[in-house]
Amino acid sequence: MATIDFDHVVKAMGHIAPLKLADTTWDNVGIMVETPALKPSKKVLLTIDFTEAVLTEAIEHDASIIVAYHPPIFRPFKCLKLADHKAMLLLTALANNMSIYCPHSALDSVEDGINDWIVKGLGGKPGVPIQPTDDNPREGVGRIAEVNVAVSELVKRAKKFMEIDDVRVALPYGKTMDSMVHSVSVCAGSGGSVVRLAKKADAYFTGEMSHHEVLAATAEGITVILSEHTRTERGYLSAKLKPKLESQLPPDFTILVSEMDGCPLRTC
Repeated sequence: MATIDFDHVVKAMGHIAPLKLADTTWDNVGIMVETPALKPSKKVLLTIDFTEAVLTEAIEHDASIIVAYHPPIFRPFKCLKLADHKAMLLLTALANNMSIYCPHSALDSVEDGINDWIVKGLGGKPGVPIQPTDDNPREGVGRIAEVNVAVSELVKRAKKFMEIDDVRVALPYGKTMDSMVHSVSVCAGSGGSVVRLAKKADAYFTGEMSHHEVLAATAEGITVILSEHTRTERGYLSAKLKPKLESQLPPDFTILVSEMDGCPLRTC
């Protein structure tokens, strides 16, 4: 039965990013949508965001399963109506016999997850969680890592491994792009509430922070580097998640990475 295909993916994702690592006090992870009539294509589409463009792409590629890093269902629905854009996307997925799974913060916290991938991309020594779990000191929220480079070099590394043209940098008073960064606090996505938990970090690296979070950091002498929310996450899909899933799933599965998924913001 085709529904067994979804069971395979759910089990594989559970090995890659155990859901016990997710912070369910605010997050929503796991099975988002499960159709009773999954199409038998054995095609899995990986995406950061579940958007209309991604859904159209999934239909065109005859995908049966979507693994969306961000949860398509974050707040509860009182009803499912086509007039509601998010509900429409979910209903259309069901109408096309697709199921959807979301790992979100579990994939951030797991060892060799998104935050460890960022640390490696920045050229840092193996990072340690800012808030480790009780079970494994290598897993947990955020990362802090030793880098020992100038701000300019850290920016250069970030742009190279994320394959982007620009980042935003906030320098504390008296510091320059030549100032040294010995340790960096890292969190994928919107990490303002996480990176500041690290003690003795010279720099914060995350996707986005509020204006006042940035001001508070620079007032404390901490450099802030922001690359936009999903830029901290998207490269992981091809670099890590795709090969991990391929090694976990039967060989007749095809893993695709969305080409329509992208940062919604543009520099003009």
